[in-house]
Amino acid sequence: MRVLLDTDVVLDVVLAREPFAQSSVQLFKLHEQGKIDVFIAAITPINVFLYYAEDKGWCDSPITKMRRYPSLFQQISSLS
Repeated sequence: MRVLLDTDVVLDVVLAREPFAQSSVQLFKLHEQGKIDVFIAAITPINVFLYYAEDKGWCDSPITKMRRYPSLFQQISSLS
């Protein structure tokens, strides 16, 4: 069976987010046992890194950056 994991499932494992972490770990264990084939989207590793970095305080969240430079984001949104 092939399973496409959502980014949130990977984040549950990486960040040990409860109450979902244990269920998400089970999916990875099934993969290690060869019972399922696990796939992730190409963007997932980037998103996981960004969330992990934010969780560990290595960088500001995108929302914090948007608040710091509101005129930049206002201009971008007006281009649409």
